Amino acid sequence: MITKITSGYNKLLGNTNAPKRSLTDYKIYMAKNESEACNIALFSEEDVKGLTLTVENNAKRGLKTELYLIHLMDIKGELWPDPLEPLRSSFDVSAGVCCSLSVRIYTTSETEAGEDEITLVLKNAEGQTVFTYNIRVHIWNFSYPEKQSMATSVGLYHDCIAKQYGMVQSPRDPIPEEHREEHARLCAIYYEFMLKKKISPIILPYDILDPRADKFMSDPRQTSFQVPDRVDDETLAKYYEKLKSNPEWLAKAYLYPIDEPTRKDMLDGIAENVERYKRICPEIKVGTAFFCNIGYDEKRDQVEFLTETLSMLVPKVCNFNPVNDGWGRGIPTTDRFPSFADRMRAFKNSGKHLWSYVCWEPEKPYANVLINEPGSNHRILFWQQYLIGSEGFLYWCVNEWNCCADPWTDGATVKWLSDNVFGDGNLTYPGHRVGYDGACGSLRLDAITDGVEDYELLTLAEKYLGRDILEAITSAVTRGVADYTFDHNVFDSVRITLGELVEREMNK
Repeated sequence: MITKITSGYNKLLGNTNAPKRSLTDYKIYMAKNESEACNIALFSEEDVKGLTLTVENNAKRGLKTELYLIHLMDIKGELWPDPLEPLRSSFDVSAGVCCSLSVRIYTTSETEAGEDEITLVLKNAEGQTVFTYNIRVHIWNFSYPEKQSMATSVGLYHDCIAKQYGMVQSPRDPIPEEHREEHARLCAIYYEFMLKKKISPIILPYDILDPRADKFMSDPRQTSFQVPDRVDDETLAKYYEKLKSNPEWLAKAYLYPIDEPTRKDMLDGIAENVERYKRICPEIKVGTAFFCNIGYDEKRDQVEFLTETLSMLVPKVCNFNPVNDGWGRGIPTTDRFPSFADRMRAFKNSGKHLWSYVCWEPEKPYANVLINEPGSNHRILFWQQYLIGSEGFLYWCVNEWNCCADPWTDGATVKWLSDNVFGDGNLTYPGHRVGYDGACGSLRLDAITDGVEDYELLTLAEKYLGRDILEAITSAVTRGVADYTFDHNVFDSVRITLGELVEREMNK
């Protein structure tokens, strides 16, 4: 059997060729209040059953270590790794198939800076040691803040949980009385799981007026939440009065009148909603996602209309490409209007809020969070967001399971759009399918968490090094939303360089 260790976001397909020799040492660089991972890959020419991996030395600095078995998903004959199952017992390696495990390490803001080491031991069914892994951990002498610099907002669909766990036949069905308590328990588990990943669900688990919502609105991990507006004026006014009572709550709240406008009547609908909000709850920011730029009237295009009307814009990342490469892609510079990036920069400089998003598109050459693309894309996406000035990330859903009989084996989650889009709207997996009580994550979800943390590193780097130096260093990773590296070694090297420079400047 042969083994190797690689970056935690680096995807080794099941049909990856085995290396010529084993590699059992790896070094991780991380800040305080961060998580980072590495992947252990195993290759065998014959079936091997009953393997166990255990943490023998969990570091003198009290680092927390979690182990996961990475499942494979067959996508057009290629075995892509993605679902993460907490490693609770023995596991098997199939002949000729790369089997990978994820080792995720956590620091806290109180973790001591310096060098540490974690030892893991792989044993066979007879209890004999097969490999010993030495993971060295370098902890930088700075901490990421408890209050995240980047906001996130992702859909967590309670109806998908109900259907996948067999409580209803259709996601539109009401939850039967005998399942309501269990459904509420599971939804709470999934909600907390997302917050642990530093990602905020769009909708709070309780109505804003419910006192139980207060702790979530105050939780520093909850960076944003959507205020329901399909309510009467009186209820919306009550929401506003409660949110105004706490500036932190008000800063996290936003209204979302219409999704992805593509017609003039939709833009007019946004304007009508905004007039209502101005009358009832004027201080709550209002935004929408958009991916195209139609003409609105003789003088204004859609972008100008939205910048005048809204206080938060959420363009699709590919809009920042200065080349018009198709409907809903790049928004080019014209004789009439400056570049899209300049327009968004002016919008943000006016004191308003700029976010960005992806969904089932954009596809190549853009970075996204789909299963069948390099893992480095998922982290680089957040470097791109920082560099374009986006301060928030919107994603429509993390548990769209309604198209799949079993999400663990079927990655085509948006069959109403295409059979060739894999993982869109699904970054989690239902734990009961593998006998686990709770949510199971994915390589992509962990890479997004890493990207959110990388955003903190870039924020610190700009503060202590300056924008010009930051852009010069990061140019090796990304030079634009359609221009970036696919080499995870380059990405790792640049990230380490930034961390070392930030540490040096912060501790002068």
